[in-house]
Amino acid sequence: MLENNFIKRFMLSQPSLKIIYKLLRDFLFLMLVFFIAALFADGLLPGIISARVGFYIPAIIIFSTIFSINFLAKKLAVKIENKFYKKTTIFLLVVMALLIFNSLIKINIAISAIIFILLLAIIYFTYKVFSEEN
Repeated sequence: MLENNFIKRFMLSQPSLKIIYKLLRDFLFLMLVFFIAALFADGLLPGIISARVGFYIPAIIIFSTIFSINFLAKKLAVKIENKFYKKTTIFLLVVMALLIFNSLIKINIAISAIIFILLLAIIYFTYKVFSEEN
């Protein structure tokens, strides 16, 4: 009897799970915004953030939040719709390429140019894979 009451106390109702699901989605958005801002800051001024804080802790928090959201979505039978925004994707890929090129400035210019061209090819093929319609 005591065990049954203990288990019932920690069982969450459907509305509570929906609230937790929505809060986790908002938390994920905020974590991604701060993580991307930290990456941009570290890309523009190398070492300003990575010298003080490791990027592995926010990455672990983001991945655990994603797994929690997926678990709750399956439990609540929420349909998750995948959207693809071409303009945003192109902008982010160009910014990523420029940040990587910025980090290659201290290397020989020929090697840097070859790496940058290969990076552009990888970005192009990645874009083609993600923009394919099923």
